[in-house]
Amino acid sequence: MNKKIQMFIILIVASVLIIPLIAYGDFISAEAAASTCGLVAETAEIEATTAVVEPTTLPKTEYDLDNHIKGSYLILVPSLNMRAEHSSGAQVVALIPYGTLVPVSEIFKDGETYWGKTVYGGHEGWIMLKYAEFADYYTNFSTSQTVLKLCSAYEKEIDWSKVVSDSIDAVMLRIGTYNTASKTMVEDTRFGEYYTGIKKTNLSVGCFFTSGAANAAEAKAEAEWVLKKITDNKLIFDMPIFLDMSNIENNLSAAVLDEIIAAFTKVFIDERYFPGVFCSAANATNKIDMLKLSGCAVWINEVGATCSYKGRYDMWLNNDTGELDSLEGDLALSLSYVDYPLFLYAAGLNRTALKSEHYASEWVEKKAPTCSTPGLRSLPCKHCEQILLSEYIKPTAHKNLVWSTKIQPTATAEGLAEARCSDCQLLIETQVIPSLNPTHYHTHGDWVDGEKSSCFLSGTRYLKCGDPSCGATFVTAFVPTSDHIKASEVITPATCTESGLGTVKCKDCGIVLSERYIDPLGHRILNWETVKQQTPIAQGEIKGKCIICGESVTKEIPKLEALMGDLNYDGDITAIEARMVLRFSAELDTLTDKEKAVADMDSDGKITATDARIILRKSAGLD
Repeated sequence: MNKKIQMFIILIVASVLIIPLIAYGDFISAEAAASTCGLVAETAEIEATTAVVEPTTLPKTEYDLDNHIKGSYLILVPSLNMRAEHSSGAQVVALIPYGTLVPVSEIFKDGETYWGKTVYGGHEGWIMLKYAEFADYYTNFSTSQTVLKLCSAYEKEIDWSKVVSDSIDAVMLRIGTYNTASKTMVEDTRFGEYYTGIKKTNLSVGCFFTSGAANAAEAKAEAEWVLKKITDNKLIFDMPIFLDMSNIENNLSAAVLDEIIAAFTKVFIDERYFPGVFCSAANATNKIDMLKLSGCAVWINEVGATCSYKGRYDMWLNNDTGELDSLEGDLALSLSYVDYPLFLYAAGLNRTALKSEHYASEWVEKKAPTCSTPGLRSLPCKHCEQILLSEYIKPTAHKNLVWSTKIQPTATAEGLAEARCSDCQLLIETQVIPSLNPTHYHTHGDWVDGEKSSCFLSGTRYLKCGDPSCGATFVTAFVPTSDHIKASEVITPATCTESGLGTVKCKDCGIVLSERYIDPLGHRILNWETVKQQTPIAQGEIKGKCIICGESVTKEIPKLEALMGDLNYDGDITAIEARMVLRFSAELDTLTDKEKAVADMDSDGKITATDARIILRKSAGLD
């Protein structure tokens, strides 16, 4: 099979709806991978096959300044400053997280530093290109990969093992749609069933949502609904999450469509997922601002021999009458030009490198605050009880004040009364008591500020006598301590195997206000080598080298999900398989490793005529 040409047949199943940060340079260290309960990195091995339709050659890039290129750039540092101007002293207008794809429309050279003009999160600004990598090469127009889309009315039980044998490599499931009548989001009836079935195979999987949004707020609500479905059910997609605009793109203005796209995709970008947009070639050419989609996947819908859209796109739906042996009816075929599982894994997006992820439980109060001491609360994972965040709780207010006479007044001298907190005995206020034979009574004048309070010292306020000839202070109030001022988070980075820590302290007094757990990154291995082939009766073993720390990693792979004797993996044992084994035992033919794995019927380590006889009897229903 040609490894340079990969066949992605993406099955889009849409069921009938039931309607009822230590600063360094110009980037800030931050958590480089989403929280995870497990550390095991997973990669998908992509099968290759021949393309059905060759794509049109498209202009992708434009060279500018010393071979720096306009186009999409992948952020390579944990958190990159986007500045208002192309200067390291300019105001920071946004922080762009690791793995984000951003569009660069203009390049500026300042000495030896190259700056790229980009947009992110509704802001426009400049980034240092040395902290990013030109990323349009992930879209490879020199090879085409076949992608499948089923009609939206397809709602049948599917044997996913047969789909795999039909050379399908990836599946796109519709997770839901917007019901305009009830104005609610509705999950596709078979989404959960199909997702579970796909995950038992080596198929890649993504999802899309058919939008009915009329504005940005509704699009944001749709995206949040999808994200909640993903996080609540711990779904892991190694394909993008698409906004399907089929129902809205022809009915709304260009400006509204741009706002809808920005609102929908931002929800996923902020949570380190890779979103995309499915739209027509006509609207991509004439209506939608496609430059703003450089950080997203682009899937063009245009049936025909060529694609009329000449901008960047990653997938193209070009045929709606295709056929497959494993599925019924006319099937819509697309071409994909991106090895999404590898790209998303390398970029740390969509949780593809993670075995599972943490889900926050409820806050647990570890230490109750009092009026004199702060408290402490923690946020555990509801699955593994790992403490994800520890947080300072502000002391409570002084509530119960008790007055007492500190200095008794005399006939000629004033006394002094004081109020203290009954719980902690802190002095809250003092007040002058008139002498027993007063010649003057103090009247309320103005409060005068004394020492300013801080987060660790009380301040003071004084009430002066309103009589200009007196002006004495007769009430002193102690101002409670002020709130702590948070300093920037200090990150102790995580490694592949060790957790990190994000600590926030008070800028003034240094007290720790919060500590954030950062999960180990987990080894990232892009190229696995088979050490031991798995069979239906024995696990296999693979090894690889981590691209982060360089450590060699070995792990077991599960047994093959196959019948012994089923050499062509079609779910049936026939006389054909018996003949294949017999000819191999007589050294007349060869078998692949995969075929050999299910041919040794008596588990004696050899493939002989005895194995052929066992297979033949099984095919005849005799054993």
